[in-house]
Amino acid sequence: VLHTNLIDELERFAVILNTQLFSSFIELQNDQINRMNTALKKREQQLLEAQDIGQVGSFEWDLAGKQSSYTPQMFKIFEMDGPTDLNSFLDNVHPDERQKVKAALEKAFVNGDYECEYRYVKNHREKLILSRGKVQFEDGKPARMVGTVTDVTERHRIIKKLEESEKLHKQAQALTHIGNWSWLMAENKVLWSDEMYRIYALEPQSEEITYERFVSFIHQDDRSARIAEIKKSLETLQVEEYHFRITDAKGIIKVLRGKGE
Repeated sequence: VLHTNLIDELERFAVILNTQLFSSFIELQNDQINRMNTALKKREQQLLEAQDIGQVGSFEWDLAGKQSSYTPQMFKIFEMDGPTDLNSFLDNVHPDERQKVKAALEKAFVNGDYECEYRYVKNHREKLILSRGKVQFEDGKPARMVGTVTDVTERHRIIKKLEESEKLHKQAQALTHIGNWSWLMAENKVLWSDEMYRIYALEPQSEEITYERFVSFIHQDDRSARIAEIKKSLETLQVEEYHFRITDAKGIIKVLRGKGE
């Protein structure tokens, strides 16, 4: 009887211990899952904040139309309240760009890579959108696409403004016969503007200019003095206004006035 009671007691103890151990294991698992969920939510929030700052949205497009997902920035860029189908989306693509978008998608469904820059019109405002993506295949058929969309309207506007500014700058240099240069000493490279090439009777950007090539244009009678001025400037970090003669590529002697920093 004592032996049986002892065995029963041990069995009850084992059951209670196993139950407590299992409960502890579940609690630890839940705690770990909660920590992981908290970390994932933090990462997701950081990603969404970064997308909002960079005006970038991301998407996973289920081509079967079942489980597509989009970040909030996607809807903000496209000014949509929620998901829509491809045809409705294309209605807002600029008419001149729709065929371009369709062709890029058709190409992606074959080779897997999607990239397209196009104009998008919504609420009477035009945007320039850059979209990139990767198509995932199942059984050799396109199943879904994951990718990003970026509003590059402002970047494009700045680039256009810089291009226009550069064009005006070149026109001003041509009218006033002023050229500008930068000497990258470590690379032995001298960068000339288009007008600098014209001053030296060369086609703009027709050759790479080095220090030695520049020196070769200086008139023989002025060469030593000009080289001495350059060396002094490198030692003192002061550049005085200077004058010197050159013999240009056509053999014509010219007098140049220069300033530097």
